[in-house]
Amino acid sequence: MRPIVALIIAAGAALTPAVAPAQNLLLNPGFDSNLADWDLFEAFGVTAAWNAADEHAAPGSGSLRGNLPASGTFRIPIYASQCVAVQGGTSYRFGGSVLLPAATSPDNAYATVFANLYAEAACSGNSSAHLAAPNVTLRDTWVRTQDTLVAAATDRSLRIHLRVFAPTGTELSSNFDNVFVEALADALFSDGFE
Repeated sequence: MRPIVALIIAAGAALTPAVAPAQNLLLNPGFDSNLADWDLFEAFGVTAAWNAADEHAAPGSGSLRGNLPASGTFRIPIYASQCVAVQGGTSYRFGGSVLLPAATSPDNAYATVFANLYAEAACSGNSSAHLAAPNVTLRDTWVRTQDTLVAAATDRSLRIHLRVFAPTGTELSSNFDNVFVEALADALFSDGFE
């Protein structure tokens, strides 16, 4: 009897389709050697540059390091953003990893990744939806933040933003790495536990 059960289980496993990993729609999501393909904000004193700190300590790879100066008047800026094409009616997971070094992150500062959806191509016109992943406040360790959204039937593009906040009169320097926007194969599995 046991060989028959084992044969049935093996046959069932062979017929189960393999789930392919989701494809990241972003270009240069891990900031391997530069900030190519990202639109940098760089206004109100905010700066962004490539930095050798890497979430997985990969040699030759790095991250985006942004700085919000204490003198900056805009206290909740983005460091960088990128636009990608999306399919209406499709579910997407988006997010990234954040490092807030305690030495350069004041109390009450945070970082997050947020997305805007657009009915127009190339992220033009008015945003049809806006969703932010949970804020990262933990210091001295890389923290992944993510959320999911469903593009409306008329949506054609999505802009991902790397955003921070620091209280007035404080300086914040922080890093982003391994940012992603991925189409979900099935909304049933939108929690990431396929």
